[in-house]
Amino acid sequence: KMNKPIISEQFLKRVLKLQAFEDTFFSKLGSLFHKIIEEGVTTIKTKKDYEQEILDTFQTESERYFINSLIDQAFKVASLNREFHSQTTLNDIKAEESKVIKLSDNVYLAGQVDKAMIDKNSKLIAVVDYKTGKVKIEKSLVEYGLSLQLPLYALMLKDAYKDYKIAGLYIQNVLEDPHDEESLGEYKLKGLTINDDKIVKKLDSGLGTRTNDEGKMEHSSKYIDGVKVNNDGLIGKTGTVEESVFDELAENAKEATNIASERILNGDFMIRPLVKDEYHDNPCIYCPCNDICLKKGKDSIDLQEYKEQYEAYREAYKRRLEQRLEERLDEASSEEPSSVTSAEE
Repeated sequence: KMNKPIISEQFLKRVLKLQAFEDTFFSKLGSLFHKIIEEGVTTIKTKKDYEQEILDTFQTESERYFINSLIDQAFKVASLNREFHSQTTLNDIKAEESKVIKLSDNVYLAGQVDKAMIDKNSKLIAVVDYKTGKVKIEKSLVEYGLSLQLPLYALMLKDAYKDYKIAGLYIQNVLEDPHDEESLGEYKLKGLTINDDKIVKKLDSGLGTRTNDEGKMEHSSKYIDGVKVNNDGLIGKTGTVEESVFDELAENAKEATNIASERILNGDFMIRPLVKDEYHDNPCIYCPCNDICLKKGKDSIDLQEYKEQYEAYREAYKRRLEQRLEERLDEASSEEPSSVTSAEE
């Protein structure tokens, strides 16, 4: 009775070798780096402590060779982070903390934060996400539902820590190109820092007091990229953002999640892979279903097309919200007068 072909789960897994998540060298590398850095928050460990795990996880000689040539960077990051934690008041460290928030009756947002840094006395919180690849937050794209990871963390933190201020949202690139001498060994936090002198100096309490080998004051933070102190002792404005920016990012992330969830619930799964520019790969090459997908070359869209499409989704979403509000007001107006007031609120 069915006209469409049925592809069984067995066929997908055993013949086409498609898994929900396939362990690759880079995913295993990322997991190992995360573990070393997370355990390094409280314990000083060496490569010897992970020898057996490396042998069990990486099966080929070539994989083990590359791991042994890269793994020292994870220990350097762990050492730098321990030093940073001793130089900040946000030193209550929560690793791999899971959060779930309810967006609507049948939609929940779940996430796991690599590292939350908390100052309970000052009610401050900062988030760090570890990356073994070159990733950065692109603030200008968040309103279009892109570059959402840190904004989604901001949304979840605002729900979990309602009376706290977000001091910073950061990515820490924990694996640098061993041939790039300029970036190798820095491992600074990169992202958004609040524009508040007092809070920044809680984030990095040594800022403006450290000196170099020549006895001169170091103006730049040793741990946070783009954060500097001027000769007058005030924080430079270039690497910081206003507190309202974190609110905007959280709201944009919430809207993007609601738009995406509505499309999912409505069965809207258009094949529209975004190729941002000539320097970015087509995301389809990372998909395990790439070889059996019905996509065509014309299905790919560039960033401008994507923005226009997203604006259309946003307008449709706003119209649905207005329609629901009108329905609620109509329902309330037919009931008790107090219900009308409640619905309007």
